[in-house]
Amino acid sequence: MLFRSRHCAVGAAVDKDGARDRATDRPLCKQISDAIPQLNKKVAATRQELDDAIIADADADENEVLLHLYAQKEAYEEHVATSERYAEYQSVLNQPVVEYENIEDLQQDLQTKLNLWESLRDWQRLTDEYKNSPMEQVDAEAIKIQVQKFNKVAVVSARLLEGNQAVARLSDMVSEFAKLLPATMALRNKSLQPRHWKKIEETIHYSFADGLENITLGQLIEIGVMEHTARLTEISTEAVQEGADRKSVV
Repeated sequence: MLFRSRHCAVGAAVDKDGARDRATDRPLCKQISDAIPQLNKKVAATRQELDDAIIADADADENEVLLHLYAQKEAYEEHVATSERYAEYQSVLNQPVVEYENIEDLQQDLQTKLNLWESLRDWQRLTDEYKNSPMEQVDAEAIKIQVQKFNKVAVVSARLLEGNQAVARLSDMVSEFAKLLPATMALRNKSLQPRHWKKIEETIHYSFADGLENITLGQLIEIGVMEHTARLTEISTEAVQEGADRKSVV
C-alpha cells in the first residue's frame, strides 16, 4: 500500500542527521502527485452518491436513506484521513501542501443531508411519543422548543437543498404539529371553569366528561381540535380574564 506508515516511505528520505536525501525525495514527490488525482476521483464518486434520487424522495424510508448516507460518511472520513496523510508527507518533503476544497464541499453537502434525514427519523419518533402521551403529562413548552429546533433544520435544508421533496415533508410534519400547540395550551388552562368547558365541548363536538387524564394528543388530532384553535384560544383567554376580575373584586 502506498505510504504504509508515515515513517516507512517519507521517513526513509531523512538520514539519521536529519539531512534530506534529494534523490529519494523525487520519486516520493511523484508518488504523492500521482496519488492526489486518484483521491479527487474518489471524492467525486462519493459526491455523486450524495445525488442519489432516494435522498430527495419524500416517500423514501428514513432508515434506508440513512444507511446510504452513513456509508458516504465513512467514505468521507477516509478521504479526510488520506488528505491529511498526504499533507503531512508534503510538509515533510518541503512541497506545497494541497488544499482540498472538494472535500470541504462534500462535507457540507453530506452534513446537510444527514441533518435532514436524521431529523425526519427523530421527528417521527418524537411525534409518536407525543401522540401517545396523556394530556395531563404534556409539556407544551418542551414541545414548542422541539418544534422550533426541527423547523430550523427544515428552513436551512430548504435553502441548501433546493428541490428536495424530503425537505417539504419535514416542514409539513413540523408545521402540522405546531398547529396543535395553541389548542393544547388552551385546553391545559387551569382557569377553565365548567361553563368554559361547556363552550369548548360545543365547539369541538366532543365531551371531556372524564377529564383530560385519559385523553392523548393523538386523540385531540383525531378530534380535529386544530381546526378550532382560534375559538379555543378565545375561550381560554376569557377564562383567564374572568379569573383576574374575580381576584380584583375580592
